[in-house]
Amino acid sequence: MALQSSCTDSSWWVFTLPAFLGSEVLADHSLLVVSLFVASISGILLAWALSSGGPAWADGRSNRGPTQIPGPRGIPLFGSIFSLARGLPHRTLAKLSKSNHANQLMAFSVGSTPAVVSSDPAIAKEILTHPNFADRPLKRSARELMFARAIGFAPSGTYWRMLRRIASTHLFAPRRIAAHEPGRQFDCSAMLAGIESEMASTGSVKLRYHLQGAALNNIMGSVFGKRYNLSEDNADAEVLKQMVREGFALLGAFNW
Repeated sequence: MALQSSCTDSSWWVFTLPAFLGSEVLADHSLLVVSLFVASISGILLAWALSSGGPAWADGRSNRGPTQIPGPRGIPLFGSIFSLARGLPHRTLAKLSKSNHANQLMAFSVGSTPAVVSSDPAIAKEILTHPNFADRPLKRSARELMFARAIGFAPSGTYWRMLRRIASTHLFAPRRIAAHEPGRQFDCSAMLAGIESEMASTGSVKLRYHLQGAALNNIMGSVFGKRYNLSEDNADAEVLKQMVREGFALLGAFNW
């Protein structure tokens, strides 16, 4: 009780400030302090978010030295999501690389995730082949479609090296490639014929379905030695085409 009385006695003077300073002066002073605080926080956030590459690349920039990867600045929280949502992603990235003079490497932000893209074949090859980039983040498609165990997405290590040996021996050996060449030529010819037929009948072509059909027949021919005539109704082919469409959708899904 004594402590409560002491706290009350020592803080009573706060309620006398309007009498000495005037309520309007005190309100203006408080408003000025709040405005300065909000302006300072806003300036810090804008300087952080509008750095080259966007908000996801702002963290740790002081440890990277004076050289920064060029790229679009993005907006807080969202980064460059809205820029990538317009048009075809690969063309949008090419335009962004050109406008930011970032042909070799371009940094951008997808939300809070930092990303980098290369428009230079030599740089892209180095990224795909250098050991420093062996452990790349798993995409949603790798988890849901291939269970993170396929050769293209498996983590670097003993298991991946075993997959590479199997693939080089049984799939990509010169003799195996030559043996499957007639099948690949047949798939390409069928795909071109389908594209020509659709163009003649409708005046436009949706390449996605033709590419999916060619991919299906290429896989079935290489693995099972069986191909389908996709222009005819076939229950098995329809089920497989649906699986291929689902796979393509997962490959292009957003990486949460």
